[in-house]
Formats: sequence, C-alpha cells, structure tokens
Amino acid sequence: MRPRADQLTFELEPRAPRLPTDLRAMLPRSADGPFDDPAWLFEPSWDGLRALAHVEDGHLRLLDARGRDLTPRFPDLLGLIDAVIGAPAVLDGEIVIPDAAGMPDPEALRRRLRPEDGEGGRGQSRSPATYLVNDLLVHAGRPLLREPLERRRRSLIGALRPAERAVIVPVIAGEGGTLFDAIVAQGLPAMLARRVDSPYLPGMRSDLWRLVRVARRFEAVVGGYAARPDGSVALLLGAWERPAAAEAQFVAVGTTEAPAGGGLAVALERALRRLAQDVTPFQRGARAEYRWVRPELVVTVEHRGWADRHLVDPRLVALRDELEARDSRLPDAPVGGEMGAADGAEPTGRPVLALLQRLPLGDD
Repeated sequence: MRPRADQLTFELEPRAPRLPTDLRAMLPRSADGPFDDPAWLFEPSWDGLRALAHVEDGHLRLLDARGRDLTPRFPDLLGLIDAVIGAPAVLDGEIVIPDAAGMPDPEALRRRLRPEDGEGGRGQSRSPATYLVNDLLVHAGRPLLREPLERRRRSLIGALRPAERAVIVPVIAGEGGTLFDAIVAQGLPAMLARRVDSPYLPGMRSDLWRLVRVARRFEAVVGGYAARPDGSVALLLGAWERPAAAEAQFVAVGTTEAPAGGGLAVALERALRRLAQDVTPFQRGARAEYRWVRPELVVTVEHRGWADRHLVDPRLVALRDELEARDSRLPDAPVGGEMGAADGAEPTGRPVLALLQRLPLGDD
C-alpha cells in the first residue's frame, strides 16, 4: 500500500501480492433531486448495508464502511467465492434482505445484525440475503481504483458469473429523471448517480457520487413530547390502526425532533402544552419519558419507509393543525414492500431480478 500526500491520489502498488486490508468504501453526497446528464450513470439503491467483498484463496470477507467484519452474519453469501472470476478480487455493493416482491426489508436486516442473534442471525434460512454489486476495486490482484467508473463497470461484468445471491445492478446512462420516476413508482428508497469518469476514492465522501433519496411523507399525530435543554423538542408520533372504527387503537409509529431555532420548536411546545394530559394516549409502543398530550396535533414527516410498523428515520417537515387527527391511519398493507415480508415468506434473490427488469435500466 502506498498512500500519497492526500487521499485524492491514493493508489495501490501496481501488483499487490495480497489483497489490501484497509480499503474503505467510497461514499456519496446527498443530492437535492434527480437530474439528466450524459456524463453520469444512474442506478437504483436499496439503502442496504454497504459492504466490500474480499475474495481470496477460497475465502470471503465482508467488511462494512467502517471496516468491521460482517462475514459471520451472512453465511448465505459464501457463494460469492465461486461466483467471482479472477480472484483475488474486491467488490463493492450493498447487502439487502429482500421480501417476496424483491423489495428491501430493513427490519429483517436489522434483526440479522443484532448481537443477541448470534453468528448468522436467527431466521437466516427464511430471509436470505442478496449482495447487490455495483463496482470492482481489485481484479486478479490488480487494483482498479484509478480507472474510470465506466471501465470498472465493464471489468465487473466479466468478473462475476450469475449467482443466486449476487446480482450486478445495471445502470442507465444520462437519464436520471426517467430512472428516478420509475424508482418512485416501484417504491424503492433512492437512486445513486456516479460520474462515468469517477475514480474510486477509498473512504472518501465525494461529489463525484450523489445519492438522491425518494421523499416519502406521512401525516402523524403527536402523542407525547419532551423539551430539550438546547431548545429542541422531541416528538413521539402515533397513528390509528385500521379499520377506521371507534375502537381502533392509537399506536406509536416513531420519533422525530423539532430543532432549536426557526420558531417551529417554540410553536410546537406552545401548542402541545395546551393538549397536556396525565395518561398516555397510546394503546401500544409508547415510552414513559415523554409528557403525554391528547392526540390532536398533526405533523407531516418525511421518512425512508416502514419497518415493523414504524417509520424509518422520520424528519419533521411541518405542523398541520388544519388536518383532522383521526384521519391519520397506518397503511392498510405493505406498499411496495415498505413494511417488510410477511412471517413465513421465503424470499430469494430472484424477486430482485424481477424488480430490476421493471426498471428502465441498460445492459452495460
């Protein structure tokens, strides 16, 4: 390994006798929205677990973006050893656990990573993982980091034979808006845009790669709050279960925060004080460290989907005091796979391929 004065000029020795052990994933910056540009390649992102796959001497090592070894958690990905043509090699991609429709199941992935589940995680056979590959960093022992993305993609196609648990994610050139519309329609969480001439910059977050997230919105009801010393206000969010009946339960669906400054936190706290009550309004899922309020105040949040009937990373957008709280209902059923696979389902890597075939992607 021969680092230069800065990471922008990072490179490997021309011929490395062994695979490098300190490579880290290159990271994208967030983009405000989709765009079209012939100098960029666009591909769907499942928002899975980013991992570099090292294949050498008949062994596989999966390392996350911080360099932690994930291999014991994913024995179902050992087939990568036989899928790689031209080891030693290092692949870049993301690990997902797809549901029966080929959509990411973030809750199943979290369960797999919980320490108490032991190596391999419980339910591994019922919810096998898939490795979605989009880059090749080392091939036949030769580093490709300084080669442009377009050339690395061509090498990748020749370096991975078809496999049940490994899929090369195809790309579309130039037409980011078209792909993003299809991603939204299919319920996927994000799109990755990368310049065709981009080198691979290990461990760096760069504008050469951009992640465009799908903004999903939900109108939730505040059932509890906590004023923080810094002036921010934490909110415990809820919604009513379906069907819309008088006996429907009000259940917690996640937490968010109104940041200090800008007036929103002050307005929220003032409104919530008027709704204070001594008992929890939630029939399920609430924690005691909040001050309880009558479930009447509606807020809009952006989120990244649903997992185990909870919002993933909800972000407060607006106070919606003009809306009727009782109209806030949990989704009827999984939408585009957002709420995960049903118990007992046996998803495979094939639904991922079916989903990719529904997107306007190229063949490289």
